[in-house]
Amino acid sequence: MAIVESITVLFLKSPLLLLFATLGLGHVVGRIKIGSFSLGASAILFVGLALSALHPNLMLPEMIYQLGLVFFVYAVGLASGPAFFASFRHNGLRDSLFVIAMLCLATALTLLSARLMNLAAPIAAGLFSGSLTNTPAVAGVVEALKGQVTGLTDVPGLERILAQPIIGYSLTYPIGVIGVILSIYYFSRLFRVDFAKEHAALTDGNQPQYPVAGEIFLVSEHACVDQTVQALERRQIFIQQIRRGDKLIAVEPDTVLQLGDLVTVAADRTPGHTVREVLGDSFKELAEVDLPATALGISIGLVVGLIPIPLPGGIRFHLGFAGGPLLVALVLGNMGKSGPLLWRMPPGINQTLRHLGISLFLAGIGTRAGYAFISTLQELGPLVVLTGAAVTFTYSALTIVLGYKFLKMPMSVLSGLLAGMQTQPAALVFAEENARSDAPYIGYATAYPVAMVAKIILAQVLLNLLM
Repeated sequence: MAIVESITVLFLKSPLLLLFATLGLGHVVGRIKIGSFSLGASAILFVGLALSALHPNLMLPEMIYQLGLVFFVYAVGLASGPAFFASFRHNGLRDSLFVIAMLCLATALTLLSARLMNLAAPIAAGLFSGSLTNTPAVAGVVEALKGQVTGLTDVPGLERILAQPIIGYSLTYPIGVIGVILSIYYFSRLFRVDFAKEHAALTDGNQPQYPVAGEIFLVSEHACVDQTVQALERRQIFIQQIRRGDKLIAVEPDTVLQLGDLVTVAADRTPGHTVREVLGDSFKELAEVDLPATALGISIGLVVGLIPIPLPGGIRFHLGFAGGPLLVALVLGNMGKSGPLLWRMPPGINQTLRHLGISLFLAGIGTRAGYAFISTLQELGPLVVLTGAAVTFTYSALTIVLGYKFLKMPMSVLSGLLAGMQTQPAALVFAEENARSDAPYIGYATAYPVAMVAKIILAQVLLNLLM
């Protein structure tokens, strides 16, 4: 016991120590496998919950998880931008309507459960926000409550009312994360999904899997970004193979090059020094982030997140520090570059920023919820937790079954769509690790903006229906 108290004192004195202990232990726990199941980076959240339960003041500064979430959604948006806008030429509208329909179902389930269990409206609205793991939604509920209880003179009573959504949220948030992860894991095995076959179908089977003779060059020259294979052929550079991260990209006349691509060029047709002048072939250049473009893009996103958006009934909401940067990054990622500003990042840097961002976010949100979770659980009992679990599991299961069996969505994309509906980066990380591909990011980028806005509105609609 003395050892635990000493460790707690150390963490209270040094938030940085708490941060790195949470990150380190989280990654160790995340690598533990039970059969083929492991939490991966999601374990950071639960380590944070466990550590912060030691003391009410044991939490990381709010800036940590905000910064992490901004980094994560901005990197995801840049990487997913082209695929997100391309999806509207196929099934994007259908998928967006599907997301809204399933979120309305979750709202109806919460409404029915709250009336059956006789839960107070503020707690039910917080339960909805926690079950669907959406912080902006619960913040919107608190703001809406303030407007409804302005005439209340009992200050302690007012504080108790305003605390109720937070209580519901803190009790159900961990269950919201666990429920979606378990649903993705369970149904991908129940339906015996062949992720390798799905990946081949998503890429049209055009990825060559055989060695190609030629000289390999690294695309590091900014002027070469967004040039097509056909345009380079006019300059007597004949590309035979493109490797982007761990994936081989089909070489077509309209295939566009990106920073960080490894390209195999026919060695017998163009001198190597000529190719280097065009493509760059410099690891040093590629390791340097375009900080002005990154800072400007994130700043624009944060400003967009602050813009109040009016709705009928006098409701106003904001996209916040997650939705704003994500929407802006989707647009900028699709654009690629604007004059001298290169919006996209090389795959390695983008992946590093994603991983750093999600790790900071999970550590920050975990350490801020642990003590409240334990204390409110003792106060209210398991009723709210069980109700939240029922909402999460029911709507997650129905989303996967309907999406996979009736809409014929690939499980890898569908699991990302469900993670996006939850606006839950931890679930996205698990979906990516489970599918062993980047396909979940396509579904996540499609669902996240729609779900973020819809849940902020639906949480306040639910509150008004129950008041």
